[in-house]
Amino acid sequence: MFVTLNGIQALRALAVVFVIFSHLFSIEGKYSSEVILPNATLVGMSGVDIFFVISGFIMVYVTDGKRDGLLRVIEFLYRRVVRIYPIYWVYTSLVLVLYMVAPSMVNSGASADILASYALWPTENPFLVAVGWTLSHEMYFYIFFCLLFFMSDRYLSLFLVVWGGVVSLNGGLYEGGSPLLKVIFSPLTIEFIGGAMLGLLVLRRKPLMPMWIATSGLAASFSVLLFVGGWYLEVAGTTPSGWWRVLVFGVPAVLIVFFMCSAELAGLKIPKLLSVVGDSSYSIYLSHVLVMSAMGYMWFKLHDYVALSSVVVLPVMVVACIVYGYLSYRFIEKPIVSSSKLVSLNKLARA
Repeated sequence: MFVTLNGIQALRALAVVFVIFSHLFSIEGKYSSEVILPNATLVGMSGVDIFFVISGFIMVYVTDGKRDGLLRVIEFLYRRVVRIYPIYWVYTSLVLVLYMVAPSMVNSGASADILASYALWPTENPFLVAVGWTLSHEMYFYIFFCLLFFMSDRYLSLFLVVWGGVVSLNGGLYEGGSPLLKVIFSPLTIEFIGGAMLGLLVLRRKPLMPMWIATSGLAASFSVLLFVGGWYLEVAGTTPSGWWRVLVFGVPAVLIVFFMCSAELAGLKIPKLLSVVGDSSYSIYLSHVLVMSAMGYMWFKLHDYVALSSVVVLPVMVVACIVYGYLSYRFIEKPIVSSSKLVSLNKLARA
């Protein structure tokens, strides 16, 4: 192991803040008569692409030397399920209660598939927790990644290249109606594969470079992401999707993760606050729309009594999302994960 992963946690923190800003744009438009956020704020949706690249990187990183058969597969999937589902079910259940009481307040009144929402099974209808569609992709990544546990490490790169080739050949061709096949052939899978290839590079090649090159590359990658994303939004008038999303958001995301790892290898120190927010990023990700919606609703109700400017309210919303997400991580998510450790399975896997 060559890096401490503090840099990855920092990127998780930045990615979730990006996502918060992208949703802040719609919250302001819905609840405020004064709109100050530009369309370019929607570039924040690229935080999801950074998460996908990080996922691929982490999967290769944490399973290095541990991909050796069925017991490892069971342990790997168990850990992924415990990490993803329990806290997700908590927030899905909260939204379900709201959906049953006031359906119009969930996903703008769109019909939801409740069972698919809980299972994260691909569906045409939105999940109760709006960001659940990304977790559906994550679970597909993890399940397909398990095939690597039954082959030699020397074939890992070849497997990833073939996987990427299949997705590339079919991703732009499949036009069927199956939501499952749309996930399987989604171009977004390339971002996960890119992260996995990066994990191999860091573990096997140790990409050393001077600190100033690594940090300059990191800053340049973020600049490209913001500039190209803003340019696309301006020209196309909509957010990128499909292969355009991989090009506009995915490629810079891979470079961002690469240069962050390189900077950390060169000795970059990560601020404690970023690490803490990174640790809490999943809870923040799941809860931030609920927090912003609740605050937006109260903001709307206060309009007749007091004028609250977007300049004041929006930063408070961002801070509230982060603070609440940290509390959720500290008192809900972390205890759930800690109490679900499968000690006996770990012993079997090491036998």
